[in-house]
Order: sequence, then C-alpha cells, then structure tokens
Amino acid sequence: MGCMVFIIGFPVALVLRPFVGEDFALLIGVLVVFGLVLYETISDTKETKKQAEDKKVQEVAFKNQLKKVPDFSPSAVLKTGKWAIVLDDSRKKLLLVNDLPVSFTTKIVDYSDVFGSEVIEDGVTVTATKTNRGSQLVGAAVGTALAGVGGLIVGGLSASSTSTSQSVVSSVKLRIILNDTVTPERVAEFLVTPVPKGSAAHRVALDNARHWHGIFEVLIKRADNNARFTGRSSSVADELKKLLDLKNAGVLSDDEFAREKGKLLKD
Repeated sequence: MGCMVFIIGFPVALVLRPFVGEDFALLIGVLVVFGLVLYETISDTKETKKQAEDKKVQEVAFKNQLKKVPDFSPSAVLKTGKWAIVLDDSRKKLLLVNDLPVSFTTKIVDYSDVFGSEVIEDGVTVTATKTNRGSQLVGAAVGTALAGVGGLIVGGLSASSTSTSQSVVSSVKLRIILNDTVTPERVAEFLVTPVPKGSAAHRVALDNARHWHGIFEVLIKRADNNARFTGRSSSVADELKKLLDLKNAGVLSDDEFAREKGKLLKD
C-alpha cells in the first residue's frame, strides 16, 4: 500500500493542492489509494467466492455422473485436473474418467490393469512400485510409458526410494501406469508451486501422493499374487491330467499314480 500512496496518492495530492490546500490534498490522495485497495480486495474476494462456487457445482455434477455409471460403486476417488480415477473395491474395478469438467468420458478396467505407480518430487522418483506381470503388456504405447520416468520397466515387483536435497520443492506428482494403449499413464499433481522443503504444504502434498501410491501398490501386489496363484493352479491341473493319462495307458500302477499325485498336490 505504501507504494500505491506514492504512485497514485502523491500525484493526486499534487494536482489538488492548489485548490484545497496541502493537508486536505494529501488526505484525499490517501483516501483514493484506500478506496482502490478496498475495491481490489472486494473484487478478489468475489472472484475467490465464485471459483469456490464453480468448484462446488463441478463436484456435484461429477458425483451425479458417477451415480449414472452402471454396476459401479465408488469407494475412493483420485481427481486431479482433467481426469479422475475412481475405485470400486467391491468389484475390483477402476473407472477412468477423462475430459473434466467439460464432459464425462469413462472407461472401466480391472485392478490388474494397474502396472506401475511412482511418487515424483521435482523430477526425481521418491518411491516406485511396478508389476511382474510383463506378459500382460499390450501395445508399444504401454511399453514406452513403462520405460519412462524413474525406470518403471516391467520385470519384477519392486519398490525403490531416492532422496532429494534441495531446500525448495516445486513439484510433487503421482505417476500411474495402466494397461491402456490410448492413455497409458496418468499424472496427478499434488504440489505445483515452490514451497520450502519440509514445510507443512510440502509434507501434506507428499503424504497425499504416498497415500495414493500405497493404494495402487496394494492393487499391484494383489493382482501379482492372483496371477501367480492362477498360474500355479493351471500347472497342477495339467500335471494331474498327464498322470491320469499315464495311468489309463497302463504306464503307471494305481499305487504309483497315488504316490505321484500326492507329491504333486503336496508341492
């Protein structure tokens, strides 16, 4: 406000001084500056209020759209910018929402379609998890995305952590890799303006990013465990069929079949 007194108020006072005297001219100059500051403050408050109201309207519209999605019950929502990922834990499904807030285009995928997740701070991977279901990858787009930031290359479930040392943090992001050749990655921004490292704003952003990373890490591990179990079950079934064929062909006696079957099921 001091600068405005000299930039605006002082010239006003100089113009008015010959007509109303120096003291009164200075008073008018100060009042003019005060009026301008008050006007800007009221305008900023109205704009902030309007933005909050617009955001509330968009949130209500988003929730109403979610209710219209058939066979889907939202349990958690990660919403950022022009897209959102909605979890349905009862059905083990993800709802991918694009083109917000203009439209509401969706795609439903399985939990197993989450291939990787990493928290990135100023371009450096803080922590990352990837799947070992490499054979499920389809399309060059997914392969390219997985070889991008932080070395998220499929080839075994793992987690890594890297620390950063700068005193100011400008960006905290969560990068999610999906089995989607059209849009194989989603990036959620939790911090977009520079703040001191270790400050409350930095900690909140990092905690939120890590929270969602933890959720996607659980989904990846569940899907990997299910894939291993399914593969093991198929292998056992195939071996049992082979033993039965050998028994029916007279190659194995009943005792030999029972013994080999017991070994297979025990393993």
